[in-house]
Amino acid sequence: MVEREFSISAVPAHVENGTIAFHLDNAGRIEHEFLILRTDLPETKLPLKPSEDPGGDQVDLLGPGIQTVEYNEDDIPSNSVLNFSLKLPRGRYILICNRPGHYVQGMHVTLTLG
Repeated sequence: MVEREFSISAVPAHVENGTIAFHLDNAGRIEHEFLILRTDLPETKLPLKPSEDPGGDQVDLLGPGIQTVEYNEDDIPSNSVLNFSLKLPRGRYILICNRPGHYVQGMHVTLTLG
């Protein structure tokens, strides 16, 4: 997977369920986050924090229809790589960067398992 301003790409977009090896390359010029959300909601229609809250242009991780599966608390520095493995069941996942403004500018992609 590759993150950059303002997109995330996942190849392939459909994999078998089980243990998934993630190789995330931040090819952008700034730091990014990496979150895995399990949801059946459309990729571009995740609930946002209320606009009057700080970060109102961020996904509400406690919003309806979202289950946060993996949250990397540390920002991923530009031009760096994050490798990890995670066992995931069959389902539909949305991978996002949730730094202010990044999701709404297009930093999301769907990954289907199973």
